[in-house]
Amino acid sequence: MSSNAAYRILIFLFLCVLQLLCGHAIAADRVLDASHIDSTPVSLTPYFDFLEDASQSLTLANVLEPGNAANFKSSTSSAESLNFGYTGSAFWLRLMLENSSEQSIVRMLEINYARLSNVDLYQSGTNNTYQSVITGNALPRSEERRVGKECRSRW
Repeated sequence: MSSNAAYRILIFLFLCVLQLLCGHAIAADRVLDASHIDSTPVSLTPYFDFLEDASQSLTLANVLEPGNAANFKSSTSSAESLNFGYTGSAFWLRLMLENSSEQSIVRMLEINYARLSNVDLYQSGTNNTYQSVITGNALPRSEERRVGKECRSRW
């Protein structure tokens, strides 16, 4: 192979890596403005970042640590939902929301898959506090904390 061809291949590989790095940096800044959503359902898949917890041992405090927070990967799925296949891992999903309007708004978050064993929702509040909603088909109904099938939130 000539040095000119090798040079072109190196430039091509450099550009590919650069594109991947830039794409990841842009994707990490995806924020969904809930004030722009009307009553039509919206797929949140493109807005999720995820972290695989193969040992199922991470806690919210662990996930919030800067080292773990940096390990979240951006969803690249163009499908309506995330699909990690059948696995023993737990997956932490991160969704960044904002309300750019001057008014409080109410939106519904629905997880439309009845076979999930455990679903814990943590909503950030003021002063680094979090509210949680625990649900899933492995939890006895008497212990389940939720609002109907959805979690309602006010921003």
